[in-house]
Amino acid sequence: MKASLSYLLLVQVVIVLPASGCAAARPRPVEKSAVSGQPASPAAEPLATSARALEHYLRARLHELAGDYQQATYEMRKALLYDDGSAHLHTALGQYYAGQGLWEKASREAARAHRLDPRYLPALMLQAVALLRAGKKEQAAERLQRVLQIDGKNIEAAIRLAQLYLDLDRKQQAEQVLQRMTRANPESAEGFRRLGDLAFERGDEKKAESYFRRALQLEPADTRTIEVLAGLLERQGRYREAIAVFEDALEYSPENPGYMAYMAGLYLKAGDRASARAYFEQLRASDPRNARLIAYEYSKLNMHDEAIGELKKLLQAHPNLNAERLLLAILYEERKQWELALAELEHIPEKSRVHLNALINRGYCLLNSKRYQQAETVLLQALAKASQDDDRGRIWRYLASLWSKTGKVDEGVRRLDEALARHPQLLDLVEAKASLLVDGGRADAGIAVLRRAIEKNPRSVQLLYSLGAMLEKAGRVPESIAAMRRVLDLEPNNASALNFIGYTLADQKQNLDEAEQLVRRALLLQPGNGAITDSLGWVLYQKGQYRQALELLRQADRLSPGEAVIIMHIGDALLKLGRLQQARREYRRALEADPEPRDRRQIVERLRRLKGEGRS
Repeated sequence: MKASLSYLLLVQVVIVLPASGCAAARPRPVEKSAVSGQPASPAAEPLATSARALEHYLRARLHELAGDYQQATYEMRKALLYDDGSAHLHTALGQYYAGQGLWEKASREAARAHRLDPRYLPALMLQAVALLRAGKKEQAAERLQRVLQIDGKNIEAAIRLAQLYLDLDRKQQAEQVLQRMTRANPESAEGFRRLGDLAFERGDEKKAESYFRRALQLEPADTRTIEVLAGLLERQGRYREAIAVFEDALEYSPENPGYMAYMAGLYLKAGDRASARAYFEQLRASDPRNARLIAYEYSKLNMHDEAIGELKKLLQAHPNLNAERLLLAILYEERKQWELALAELEHIPEKSRVHLNALINRGYCLLNSKRYQQAETVLLQALAKASQDDDRGRIWRYLASLWSKTGKVDEGVRRLDEALARHPQLLDLVEAKASLLVDGGRADAGIAVLRRAIEKNPRSVQLLYSLGAMLEKAGRVPESIAAMRRVLDLEPNNASALNFIGYTLADQKQNLDEAEQLVRRALLLQPGNGAITDSLGWVLYQKGQYRQALELLRQADRLSPGEAVIIMHIGDALLKLGRLQQARREYRRALEADPEPRDRRQIVERLRRLKGEGRS
């Protein structure tokens, strides 16, 4: 009688429990897709043909419910002693192994299940995941293709296969898989989201928008897609439409401070400061520390005075907020107010979680203040503490700049080579070495360093962008533009590359219509960016539209104060408008902004010509 009651209890448990699956951290359902929760396929056979096998199978599921996967595995193995011919039981055991990270055993069980029933989808899916874990991507793709041949509506298989093709850089095949899947499953929001991501990656924003809107029709509460679509519209300068979309995010998460701050930022970009202020006031009222979010939104638009004001008020009330103090220092750095930045950074204690960042930024400020010995000491101290590649990369780039400015090129190259031997995967080191060589007058050697690295990493946007910049420094302009176009092939929405090409074309007085189109595109992606605003002003200057150019250049100077090149461009526009005295003042102001040597020579030459014109 006890055995019968136990058996009935286990049957009742299994009726309400999901079956196990093949996720890495914890088993997931085999009968349902890990992505959509929809049935993957009908079971190919009964769970087990033996009553004893079924009893152990049910016990395994009960242990799974209790979180005891080792005991669940033991019971599933016992089940197989009584029914070794069940593809379902072999797959279930494989999924338990997978849940414990035992992927070789999982793969063996999946292979046994596949031999027993070549059309059993959970076994094929488990095989695919195991092959992916082993790095056998082509074989994994073959298994996923087989799943889709058997069940063309299998959402999980389609999503996995599309992602696998993306990893293999076969974007067209990924898109074809997703298109077939959405035709078979027109209610799959995930499929349309993925199609939207792909369309956006290749620069087809119109199609991306239509896919994202379709996904939202299917899942209106999907805040991730709301965020992506609002961001896409924002990048196109369609701020009111972005606001309308993002209102839905606030409806589903009305107390989310990040959402409220983002909405305020959209209103700022739309020119509606009153609505932005209303959101900011609501943020302050709910928690004064939300001032950090307000400051961030202001800083994105280069409204540094407003951002600094928010943070100073916050820190007066809460002086121990070290992350906010670091942000305040960074805003001072943006304005080239090095001493003010240093004063804030020195207040961040060593025990703070942002102390390493504060140390790196101190080195950067000292470097720009031309206190080279102190800068080197601080940066080497930071390097000794850094454990993350991103931090190490920043430090090495600053050190390379320091060694270039102090004439220690050979020593710097030696130290960078030693670091590369320890961290060969760190592309920032390659970039730092190339930059040091180019700045040290050995441009061919620096460019060769980058080209060798690109041979090993042909799709590295970082290396290709650096190559373009170094080629431009070396005066090899056509090659630099070609390198930047390769960046755009990989990332059509790379604002820095768009701006680089547009500005360089304008500087060369070439293809000015294309230059304007590229720079305007970059400005839509990064509104409020002073450098890009300067580029657009410079394009219009080269087109002879001096008044419009001057207006943009003055705006760029407000957005990025103290930039010598921007100030020089203002002088150029004033000169063309016949305002010689004002032009002279701007050129002198540009010299006071500590320009790079190449820019300094150009400014001095302009002043010399003006002086000669004054005599005549």
